[in-house]
Amino acid sequence: MPEDNNNNYGIASFECGRGNTMHIDFPNVIEADAHMNIGVALMPFMEDGFHFIKEENISSSKKAEGLNEVETGFVKYLYKIRKANRDNKKLEYKTFSGPNRLYIRERIYIAGKIFPVMSISYSGEDIDCSTSKIKTKSVSGTELKLMFEGLFEEDKAFSNEYISIDNDNIRLYLPQNTEIGIDYKNLLIDFLTNGTKTETAATHGEFPDLETYTLATGETELKDGCWLNKNRDANDDTWKNACMYILEHKLQGVLAPFAQIADFYTLLDDKITNDTKHKTRWLKGAKKLVSSLKILDGIAGTGITNDVETILNELNIGICDYAITQFHELFYGKYKDNPLEKRQDAYEWDLAFVQHEQGVVAVPIYNKTDKLTIEKYQDMADQDAKGSHGLGSWFMDKTPLSVLPEFDDPWKGEVTDKQFRIDLPMLMLWLDRHKPTGKNFEDKIDENGYLLEHYKKIIENYEAK
Repeated sequence: MPEDNNNNYGIASFECGRGNTMHIDFPNVIEADAHMNIGVALMPFMEDGFHFIKEENISSSKKAEGLNEVETGFVKYLYKIRKANRDNKKLEYKTFSGPNRLYIRERIYIAGKIFPVMSISYSGEDIDCSTSKIKTKSVSGTELKLMFEGLFEEDKAFSNEYISIDNDNIRLYLPQNTEIGIDYKNLLIDFLTNGTKTETAATHGEFPDLETYTLATGETELKDGCWLNKNRDANDDTWKNACMYILEHKLQGVLAPFAQIADFYTLLDDKITNDTKHKTRWLKGAKKLVSSLKILDGIAGTGITNDVETILNELNIGICDYAITQFHELFYGKYKDNPLEKRQDAYEWDLAFVQHEQGVVAVPIYNKTDKLTIEKYQDMADQDAKGSHGLGSWFMDKTPLSVLPEFDDPWKGEVTDKQFRIDLPMLMLWLDRHKPTGKNFEDKIDENGYLLEHYKKIIENYEAK
């Protein structure tokens, strides 16, 4: 609702890039917040005039971690485009029916990936969303500046290529492709055109509400491997059964936000501890680490830059997808009736897991990441707080869930050193059993290969139990 004042006027917020807002009084004749980016005036397809558009049905749940509440209406609109494509019908335009135009959105989970930024513009027309009408077009850097430039040069986060639907009746602005190799454009096109690449991610996993689920699947009742945000909040049987279905059928790409994966790991750890004889510990460390990163889900101002977030997101998704295949073996595969109940067997399983996680899954992500981003990530791991990224890590580490020792002191560890990335978590999991072999530990071990007592005391503060 617009703010009331003594003159019976309302206030409209005009967005001029992220963090730059001017308020203008106007007669209080509409009963919804009005948002308009100044760049709209320069877009030729907006000649039909400005429309005040509000976000749809933003969840009021205080526990909606893992769901970017601000973007719920935006994600739902993308599903509406996808449904119109599937049904071969036009997407009907209705006032107040879509997300705010040219508003910079961050951390959008769609098509099995986290999109660092996205934005949209559209005309007041019914829109043909058939596959032949979904194309790729380009804008100049100057146009991007006019639309998105702000205090932090937000325009540079956007690609010059955008998705055009029905001759620019809808424009979807996408993030720059990263050196990691995420092809945001073709992923989203596959999603919007009901392609096979994103089918599992689009139709399984978590949905903010039943309406969005129905848009995605055409069903009115939740099928296996699906749940609503409220089910995960309540930790109810729908959520639990869906997680086990994902594990049993090894569905990948359906979990991504940190909070979702943290809750998934917590559920599996509870089942490992209470329902099986397995003595593995990997989940105990993983759930704490990923839980500490939940602050990145759906909010800005975390002190961690988008390029570093992209590394964290890709590592999180890649490791979770690998974990699904491995824990399938504990619950449904070769170890179901042959549990890892001996400590040495459990240690060796955890070690093999971490070696693959950090030596195979993570390596391509680090190798494809540019030097500047790696430097930021190193500052974060060192918890130096000398830049905004380091400050973000410092904040996370000072929360009650202190989960990782500093990489630099006393270890002199580097984020690109895979052996260090293996030894450190293994010490946190199995301090009494793991013998580190990395160069950083050569002067920190006794004659039997175990960590010296002085260094053990540091690790003890972070042991996963």
